[in-house]
Amino acid sequence: MSVHFFPYCKKIASAFANMTSELYFATRQDQPAVLSGYAFATADTDMTPKAYTTWQQPLQPHERINNHAIQQGGPIASYGRVLGDRTTLYKYLNPHLIAYSSFFDDGSNQASVNIMDSVSGSIVYQVLIENVDAQKGIPVVLAENWMVFTYTEKSSTGKGGSGSRLVSVELFEGVEDEKRQRSVIAQHVVFHITDMILDR
Repeated sequence: MSVHFFPYCKKIASAFANMTSELYFATRQDQPAVLSGYAFATADTDMTPKAYTTWQQPLQPHERINNHAIQQGGPIASYGRVLGDRTTLYKYLNPHLIAYSSFFDDGSNQASVNIMDSVSGSIVYQVLIENVDAQKGIPVVLAENWMVFTYTEKSSTGKGGSGSRLVSVELFEGVEDEKRQRSVIAQHVVFHITDMILDR
């Protein structure tokens, strides 16, 4: 995949070539359903930057992406949270995180919400949700070390009744013990999750 500049400018092309080692992006393909990550390199022959595939993540059968969010830039209010015992939880601040929600069109009424590292393709956080109303969608917002998403239950799950739910997920750096005990998907991240019922 080649990079083209329009209108072409040698100064901009040269500046872009010097930044290629720091640039990454991800794309989504529906048929077949797969997420792909790319990095840039400069060809030795004509010095034209080219994007090459660094990872691919196939979606599960019948899984369809509904919504996505990229990391929002801006100033960081604080880098950690001081707890009652005076220890500090440090925010997991990764500028390459992307979040997406997806539905399964196999009649199971299931949905999935994921946070992914767009550089490595690794899943940082993942949750499977039951009895979801797919027509209402699952909007997601991602900023700093937190993600918020909301969804509507299609029927009662026995955990508080049906209705709209708002879920907040915060990511923190983990210590060695927490890596082994609390984080299965991402071995260096600790999760703090808040699940709220908005209406019934």
